[in-house]
Amino acid sequence: MPLFRQRPALAAASATLAAVTFAAASLDAQTPPPPPDPGPWRQAIAVNALALPFGLFSAEYEAALASPGFTLGIGGSWLTTGDDRDSWVSAKALYYPGERPFRGFSVGLTAGVHSARNDDNFVCTFGCSGDVPRRTATAPTAGVIVSYDWLLGRQEKFRVGIGAGAKRVLRDVNDGSPLEQVYPDGRFVIGVAF
Repeated sequence: MPLFRQRPALAAASATLAAVTFAAASLDAQTPPPPPDPGPWRQAIAVNALALPFGLFSAEYEAALASPGFTLGIGGSWLTTGDDRDSWVSAKALYYPGERPFRGFSVGLTAGVHSARNDDNFVCTFGCSGDVPRRTATAPTAGVIVSYDWLLGRQEKFRVGIGAGAKRVLRDVNDGSPLEQVYPDGRFVIGVAF
């Protein structure tokens, strides 16, 4: 005689245990995979060291948000060529589709302020006196940027990033203004994540 005919309680307990095990395994198989590990780094700073010989200083700070893949940052640039000067300060909001801040492809928006001063291309050929006329203007800007970043090294703290985009001055720019209506925006930065 089979064992389960002699002990119906044992048969019921075995069937219940099998059903619970199967249900738990089915539920575990249906749970979505966890998001990728964002790593321990929540902030990063970087500078554009290659632009220094050309009179451009550029630096940026970026912080990861609690929502995976999103960061906020602030950056600034200072460019001098002869007597002309341009300076930018802008905030940026970036999204990393890989949901790992400071790694891989990102796309974002920028908003900031641009200030420019130039000598109005003034050329004194003979008998000029007085100061060279200068024009100065400041205006808000808005833009877009796409970039790609790597975290290198054994601890993945050394940051290298490249990117391109454009900024638009949010006011009409006339012929006498030192501002341009649209500016290219680029980055080749090195820095550290922490």
